[in-house]
Amino acid sequence: MCMLHPLEYFTRQRMRRSMQLSPEMVEAVNAVETSGYCAAENFIDGNLFEELQAAANAHLPEEIPSATQQNSKIYWHHLMQREDFDADSIFVRFAMQQPVIQIVTQLFGQTPHLTMLELALTVADNGPQNPSASQRWHYDLADSKTVKLFIYLTDVSTNDDGPFSYIPKSICRTAVVPQFPVHKSDQDLEKHQILKSAKPVYGPSGTSFLIDTYNCLHSGSRFAPGHKRLAYIATFNSFCAWRPYTNNIFANRRLSDLEKLVFRNNEKRMEQ
Repeated sequence: MCMLHPLEYFTRQRMRRSMQLSPEMVEAVNAVETSGYCAAENFIDGNLFEELQAAANAHLPEEIPSATQQNSKIYWHHLMQREDFDADSIFVRFAMQQPVIQIVTQLFGQTPHLTMLELALTVADNGPQNPSASQRWHYDLADSKTVKLFIYLTDVSTNDDGPFSYIPKSICRTAVVPQFPVHKSDQDLEKHQILKSAKPVYGPSGTSFLIDTYNCLHSGSRFAPGHKRLAYIATFNSFCAWRPYTNNIFANRRLSDLEKLVFRNNEKRMEQ
C-alpha cells in the first residue's frame, strides 16, 4: 500500500537515512527485531517522565468510572482529554523523544506514523482466572509494522498488578497457532507448548519498554481484586497501515518536518 503514496514513502525513507543511531540504540533495534521487546528506560528523558507522571496523576478520577457500552474492555478506562492531544502536550511530546523515534524509524525502514496515544487506567473486573478481550493472548493485526512505547505509571510488582506479558517473537515465529479466535486462552497456548515462554514485565512506576505487538502474542491487565494499573501507551505504525487511523493530534503550533510526518499532519488544523 505504501506504493500508492510513493512521494511520502520516499520522503520517509530519506528521513530515516539522515538519522544517526548510537550503539545503544542499535542494540535496542536488534533486540526488538529478534525478540520483539526491549527495555526503554535508557531512552527516556527523566524530566519528561516526571512531567508525564504529574499530568497522569492529575487525570486520575476520584471514583473508578463505570463501563460503557462503547468500551468492550470493561476493565479499561481512557483518561486523556481533548487538550491532551495538542502538539505541545506532554502526552504528545513524550512519544516524540528523539531516541524513541529513531529506534522505531530504523525498525520500520521509514519514519513512522504515531497512530494512537492512550493514558489507560485498568482495574480488576472478572479476576485473573476469567480473562476477556485483550486480557487474553492476541496479536495486533492492523499493520505488519506495529511498535508500542509502554510506560508504567504505577508499580507493577507481582501478577496481582496486571503486568503486560508477551511471548517472544522468536517463539511466535515457530509456533503454529491458529489466527482465530483472535483472543486466545492460556489453554490454547498450552496446546502449542508456548505458554511456558511467556514473559511478564514487572517494575516500578517509570518502567518502560518497546514491544512489537504484531509479531508477539501478548496480554495484560489480569488483576487480583482491588488492584489497578495506570499506564501510558504510544502506538506507532507505518503511514500506510491496512486500518486507517486518526490520532486526533491537534497542531496548535508550527510543526517541524519530522512532526508533520510522524503526526501525518499538514497543519491545516492549526489554521482552522
